[in-house]
Amino acid sequence: MSRTITLFLLILSGLAYGQILQKSHLGPGITYYHEFRASGPWHIHVLEIDLKVQGNHLETALAQDKIKDLEKTSSMAARNNYQNHHVVAAINGDFFEADGMPVGSQVLNGILIKSPTDCSIFGISKKMKPFIDIVSFQGWLWTDDKSSFSINGVNERRDVDELIIYNKYFGVSSATNRWGIEITAESLSPNIFVNDTFYVKVTAKDSSMAAYSGNNEIPSKGVILSGHGVAAIFLNNHININDTLAILLQLLPQQDSILELIGGLPRLIRNGKVSVEWAEENIYESFVKNRHPRTAIAFSQDSSIIYFFTIDGRQPDYSVGMSLYELAYYMLEWHAFQGLNLDGGGSTTMVVGNKVVNSPSDPEGERAVANAILIINTLATVDTAAFFINTDQSSKKE
Repeated sequence: MSRTITLFLLILSGLAYGQILQKSHLGPGITYYHEFRASGPWHIHVLEIDLKVQGNHLETALAQDKIKDLEKTSSMAARNNYQNHHVVAAINGDFFEADGMPVGSQVLNGILIKSPTDCSIFGISKKMKPFIDIVSFQGWLWTDDKSSFSINGVNERRDVDELIIYNKYFGVSSATNRWGIEITAESLSPNIFVNDTFYVKVTAKDSSMAAYSGNNEIPSKGVILSGHGVAAIFLNNHININDTLAILLQLLPQQDSILELIGGLPRLIRNGKVSVEWAEENIYESFVKNRHPRTAIAFSQDSSIIYFFTIDGRQPDYSVGMSLYELAYYMLEWHAFQGLNLDGGGSTTMVVGNKVVNSPSDPEGERAVANAILIINTLATVDTAAFFINTDQSSKKE
């Protein structure tokens, strides 16, 4: 018997004999499950979201609405919950640095917050189609005089000869030094989407090549274009106040307009089969094979059903966590067709209404994280806390 088949059988035998402790219909097309499997032991929490139901969609959230900050998933859910924008549930998102910087890319309501790395992402197109991919950044600026220049990145340090674009999620100002030219521009486009061209009107410009200033204030509904070296010369020679500029920020190879996107790693499921792509995404083997608390996201073959998963761990008498292979095989039981691992460990959190429903592993409880993924219903007229109803202990799949 091959090593692969042996591993498969061992995992399946370990995953057997689940008991649904709770099943709650949170709203139209949104169901929460709490499952226990003694063979781990494992406490597993699953959210199933039907995107075909009118009013249901996903959004990402950013800690404190800043690219470098930390906030609890429950707090991000609560402050994004308002009339006609009800946060039904949420999970934690991407891995992050100590200062709160997400490791991967993020798009929030069509606005690119951070350029990507060579790791997988989960995204939602403007047509509400989910996708998992590894993407690369490409940006372009066009001026009134039909000139163009490439954009090197978004909300990152400006380096030699680079053109960087800054938006409100970076902070109050661009934090650049005086060795460049900066253009301040207000948005003219009512909606902005990655992979779509948008337009801005120039409202301010560093006066000349001899009068560097830098660190300009970022408009709440606009951008700063910051150029150094050859990029600064281009901005100075081709852009004036009141000009209209066209900007295109792309995440390739995706072609559709992107509404939401968040980073993770590694991919767990590809085309309905387990494909834990840890080597391709440069992840150390012990992270894959050891059992930890886990968070993951997946979607069905027809792209209409989204699944959120959290596996509690590091609590020996309650739930020990899963390896990434155990997690991937479990996700297949829900007919996941594409799946991605998100940040786990002490970050693993699932929120339903105003409650953290899983058992975070940190002694202090829920951990502050860099970002999150929210389930939104725009048609509900009641408070999300009231969604936690219709509980039963029926089988997982009807």
